[in-house]
Amino acid sequence: MARLVLLPFALGMALAAVLPVRPQGVPEQSGQDRVSRIRAEADGGGPSHLFWLAHGVPGSEIVGIVDPLYAAIRLYAVSDADATHGAIQSRLIRLGACALPVSFRPWRIHQLKRRVLIESMPEPGSAGYRVKPAALETRMFRMRRGLVTPASLGRLRLALAALDSPRWNPATAPSCGSLMGKGPIGVGASVVMRRGLHHAAPTITIEGGPAALAPRARLTVRSGQGYRLLSVRELEPARARRVIQTSEQLPGADGVVHVRQRLIITRRNGQVVRHIDIVGGELAGKSAFRDIAVLPTGEILALGKRFVPGRRPDFALFSCGLITESTPAAGGSCVKSEGPLPRAMAGAASQRTLEPSAWSSPRSLNARSIFDLVRPLLDIHWSVDTRNLPEPCRSAAGCSVPDQGPNFVPLRGIRLTRGTYRQTGAPYAQTESLADFDRLRRATAPELSAALAHVMEGKRGWPGNLADGLRGDLGIDCSALLQIGWGRRGAPVRWSTATITNFADDALCTRRLPSPDWLRAGDAIGLRTGETNHVMLFAEPMRIDGANIAWLVLESSSSCDGVCWSVYDPSILNGWSLYRAAGRSDVPCPRRSQPRTM
Repeated sequence: MARLVLLPFALGMALAAVLPVRPQGVPEQSGQDRVSRIRAEADGGGPSHLFWLAHGVPGSEIVGIVDPLYAAIRLYAVSDADATHGAIQSRLIRLGACALPVSFRPWRIHQLKRRVLIESMPEPGSAGYRVKPAALETRMFRMRRGLVTPASLGRLRLALAALDSPRWNPATAPSCGSLMGKGPIGVGASVVMRRGLHHAAPTITIEGGPAALAPRARLTVRSGQGYRLLSVRELEPARARRVIQTSEQLPGADGVVHVRQRLIITRRNGQVVRHIDIVGGELAGKSAFRDIAVLPTGEILALGKRFVPGRRPDFALFSCGLITESTPAAGGSCVKSEGPLPRAMAGAASQRTLEPSAWSSPRSLNARSIFDLVRPLLDIHWSVDTRNLPEPCRSAAGCSVPDQGPNFVPLRGIRLTRGTYRQTGAPYAQTESLADFDRLRRATAPELSAALAHVMEGKRGWPGNLADGLRGDLGIDCSALLQIGWGRRGAPVRWSTATITNFADDALCTRRLPSPDWLRAGDAIGLRTGETNHVMLFAEPMRIDGANIAWLVLESSSSCDGVCWSVYDPSILNGWSLYRAAGRSDVPCPRRSQPRTM
């Protein structure tokens, strides 16, 4: 069991205007009562971050939900925000929306007294997979806690009315704040993280700076015996309580990533009041539950994916109850999603096994050659004029294309831009052949622009497409990225996630890597379930903030419109499987190799 020890320092600040919490008499809520719909599922990433913003009118709190697919933040008021007044859907009030820069990729939320900082996804630059944590570059987006005022409310409501329609334009919508220049990770976050002398040390210490929303007193979090403490972050404080979210790697040797996430609530003296396990039906998936926020009243809110019988899943806000007085052994559960846990699809191969002579492999496949092979996908520069894109195509649902069943769904950057859209990195598209990427490299900007302008008349050759099964789209998806990186470009069969997860190509080692300790640069992390399919190239584990462990990966994803570097807390990859290319000169297939401590 994880333990949290508070070192003997005085607590910093106390929260003002805290609403009373009734320790008894909280009404029982059904599964439906504690869930409120945010928006429908659409191609591309779902809402990614949830945070408390400010006090609203008496008896309510204001929260923000970051929605990268729309380059927006959705703003809500939670009335009677202590979970004692009934169902969450009857207490959630839609206030409005504001815009983020289209090119901004949200990564982490930092809570300061007067501001909320949203940190962008770090970029390794030219160093690629060999980057050092100190060289990662990121940007901060600053939001004032006083964003929602009587004077701004009208514009925010108008923006919300346009948000889920083709009319939504981040360039003309009210901005959520201001974007700062590039800098190292965590600049301005007002929190210091420290870890023991060794990389796998079981403790992380948090100490807030003068501007931190949480108390400044130092907290030390210690993992349970046999668990590896990966990361720690402090959520919003509530009712003189501090709330810590932890991520711990569980032991295992079945070739799957196992990570436990918990909330640890402490009193002023550091005594642990309660543990809350973060569980849910869609925890093991690309669209897994993303974030948790705590209201000053003590109510825990969670953002996740909801499964509704008979229709597609949607994204919703979940109420996980209150932070109440209880003994450390009382525990608790934060249910994030309804529906069964998706089962990984395994067993017989769905495609025929290729003979080794069917392709031309590089002379030596190793970490360096793998990332050299995919570098052209990262370095390609392309642009397209989006002004003549048909307006119906700007919807997240896309537009109808002649002679093809699914709608054409352009990349979010193309859909949200009125003017010239520029991108570095191959666009995301689920193509039929690797030759579709070669066609993109040969295409000119006027050709790509013309294809977009005439897509509804059947013009082919558009760059990027988030929908399945369409002909004529140019770009690359996640499995094609891995196929190129592992030197199988000349294979007669175009890889899919099924190829990897079913070992349907003898280019793969015949068994999964036993645990994350075996991961080396150039290995793959993949998932295929009934709802989710994705794979990415693993680059390196690294300690960010001097303490938290994150994984640097290379992927082709709709979240960044194409091929990009991403830095993830391993908890996002809980339930994913681990793979290696066969025939590597630097590391063998998993038989007698010794694991590496991450």
